[in-house]
Amino acid sequence: MNKVEYLNELKSRLSSLPEQERDEILYDYEEHFEVALRDGKTELDIINELGSPNKVAHEILMEFSEEQNGKGDQSQTSSNVARMVLLAIALIFINVTFILGPVAAVIGAYFSLYGVVITIGVAPIIALVHLFLYGVGNVFVILFSALFTLSLATLMTVGLIYVGKWMYIGLKKYVIFNIQVVKGER
Repeated sequence: MNKVEYLNELKSRLSSLPEQERDEILYDYEEHFEVALRDGKTELDIINELGSPNKVAHEILMEFSEEQNGKGDQSQTSSNVARMVLLAIALIFINVTFILGPVAAVIGAYFSLYGVVITIGVAPIIALVHLFLYGVGNVFVILFSALFTLSLATLMTVGLIYVGKWMYIGLKKYVIFNIQVVKGER
């Protein structure tokens, strides 16, 4: 392939572009060939350096498409920003008014259950220490009640860990939903 064939192939691949845009691009590539030939490169070296006309045309068409999409977005930017600000204000109002109270109550109850677990877990240990120090009470009753309450505390801890994971996932999804609403993705 030589310079003429390369430029003709590129021209045919860029046929979907407006004529003025295509002519400017072809002029740039002709100029690139001339400069490189003056620098002592062969046409084949230049073609290898540029890549296939198909690849070059594809990149140019993608870039042109992105530019066209960008121009259309600029005219809508101010209306999108205003819409996003209004949505954000509305979501803040809804979240503070209707969501924050119940979520804070659920989180408070969740952490208070951890306090219950700690109390249930520590109480039998204190009872066992009291039994061994003072020898007051039935050994078997205190031992089995200690095992029962420690088991109960362990099960409640495992349950609270799972509930905590579900709460975290739910809260994360809700925050992502709010962000998507503000961005206009929902």
